[in-house]
Amino acid sequence: LRTPLSADSSSLNATVEFENLETGSMTVLRDTVVKFTDNYTHNYILNEDLEPRKSYQLKITRPDGNSVTSVATTPGITQHSVKPNENVSCFSAIEIKFQNVLPSEQIRLYAGFSYEGFRSQEISRYCEFERQGNDLVLNITTRDLLGMVIPAPGTNQILCRRTESAIGCGDLESDAVQLRYLHLGPEWQRVFPIYPVDPEDIRDVENGLGFFGGYRDDNFSYTVIVPEED
Repeated sequence: LRTPLSADSSSLNATVEFENLETGSMTVLRDTVVKFTDNYTHNYILNEDLEPRKSYQLKITRPDGNSVTSVATTPGITQHSVKPNENVSCFSAIEIKFQNVLPSEQIRLYAGFSYEGFRSQEISRYCEFERQGNDLVLNITTRDLLGMVIPAPGTNQILCRRTESAIGCGDLESDAVQLRYLHLGPEWQRVFPIYPVDPEDIRDVENGLGFFGGYRDDNFSYTVIVPEED
């Protein structure tokens, strides 16, 4: 893995095993080299379904017997909702809720708008959810979301609320507000919210470097209307 990404490589001289720690079943993964923008990467394909809140171990072994291991736990299945979800005023409050999120798990939420293409931003970088047991709740307005996704020129600091936007809801090319999220397993606490610059700071892989985690992604949307004063 210390080979430069720009170097051509047909295979990685190691065996990669994926084990379900609950059942003990183990699969040897096949290496597939994929070229992304002149960089060669090793991708291992797993043709099996993963179950929620189960632990899986990844083990990589070289021919000389040296190996590295790491365990990842998949998150649960959250139920998402936004209320109200249609014909929402640009300045009216909405409630975005995620149910079945354990304290050890996290939600990364992205909001997207159609304006000169599609603009998207991770709003959980700026907003903190209110935790109610195993539910995460965010009360916010569409105008606040616009301020985070498309801030006004010269904005020095983006805040969750009352950040001035470069546009209003009336400038949008679609009335659909797209919400996408990642439901992260517990291991992601080692890298979120700040990504370590040095991989040695993560300390997730035993006898090695890097990170191994599980997540689930999904999306939903609501529609917004334009108030007369906008």
